[in-house]
Amino acid sequence: MMKKLLIILLLLNFAFAEFQLQKFEIITKLNENGSTNVEERINIIMFGQYSRQLYESGYNDNTFSGWQKITNISEIKAHMSTKSTDLKNILIRPQPPRKSSSEEIWFSQIIISYVAFPYYDKERKMINNTGIVKMEKYKPRTTRFTLNETIFNLPRTETGDIQLDKKTTLSIILPDNAIITHLNPITESLCDAKFPLQSKTLNWSGELTLVQFSLTYEVEQSLDKEVVEFFSDFQKDISTNRLGQEEIIALIIAAILAFSYFYLRISRR
Repeated sequence: MMKKLLIILLLLNFAFAEFQLQKFEIITKLNENGSTNVEERINIIMFGQYSRQLYESGYNDNTFSGWQKITNISEIKAHMSTKSTDLKNILIRPQPPRKSSSEEIWFSQIIISYVAFPYYDKERKMINNTGIVKMEKYKPRTTRFTLNETIFNLPRTETGDIQLDKKTTLSIILPDNAIITHLNPITESLCDAKFPLQSKTLNWSGELTLVQFSLTYEVEQSLDKEVVEFFSDFQKDISTNRLGQEEIIALIIAAILAFSYFYLRISRR
């Protein structure tokens, strides 16, 4: 009898609990290796003591389904498609509630963080159309990155364009040395800018349709990093016996020339 009573009380808690989505922001920090660090900040309002207590009961729940059940807010999820991205290190961090001027209303934020990787085949080559960007080394030391906008798990129009509502903000943080060559739609802060250009953060928010959403940028690798990667790849090839004797000799000569050039560049600074 006592067990049934406890179940009834628990169901009443869910029945009387009321949560409301206030706003949420998706922040994607793009990395040069094709991965992205994602942080989603979901601001919620809870009404009444039942709601606050129910919210606090989920502090140790690290599942989307658990928090959707507690709050009845479907947006508590990863807004990256798992068909196109491999999500790692998912962490859900509910923040302590803050009481408003009214004792029956509380505000809080749920922070979701994870790393989104492209999928790779058995030879560790990136599978096409996976990950947040397509990477192309189209000239020495320079990589072109093209955004794969299909990975965003957001509402879309009949024509497939992302449809933001007044509660949603989408932010993209680019690598420090990225040069934007193409952007659509242009953000409000860049409406009078001329391309190519540098801009660290791009933001879209409010009731906005991202028509033909696209972004292309380039990152030039520093000379010292290129030399380090050259020697690293050279060491891997030797350790795996992928090179013949003549190839090894040729690469040693090339390595000496590359090191000499790099040394002269450093000494002239």
